[in-house]
Amino acid sequence: MLMQLRLGGHLDAVHGIVFGEMLDCVQNANQGYTLQEVITRIIGDLGIPVAFGVKSGHVSSGNITLPFGVRAKLTVRGGQVALRILESAVTS
Repeated sequence: MLMQLRLGGHLDAVHGIVFGEMLDCVQNANQGYTLQEVITRIIGDLGIPVAFGVKSGHVSSGNITLPFGVRAKLTVRGGQVALRILESAVTS
C-alpha cells in the first residue's frame, strides 16, 4: 500500500512520516530483511524525516494523540525523534 501511495504521487507533498509501533507485525526469523528496511527502500529517497515506533495509534501503552490539520515539526536524528505540535488542534 505504501508503494501505491508513492507511485500514485500521493507522497510528493509530504514533509514527514510517522509510523507507530506496528504491533503484531511479526517477521519470519529467516526473512533476511526488516519491515523498517522495506519502508526505507520505498520512501527513503524522499528527503523527509521518517520516524518509527512512535507511541500513537494501536500501541502497547502510553498512546499519544496526533491531531490532523495542524502545523507540526518532526525532527529525526540518530534514532532520536522529536515531534512538536506548533498550533492548537481545537478552537474555543
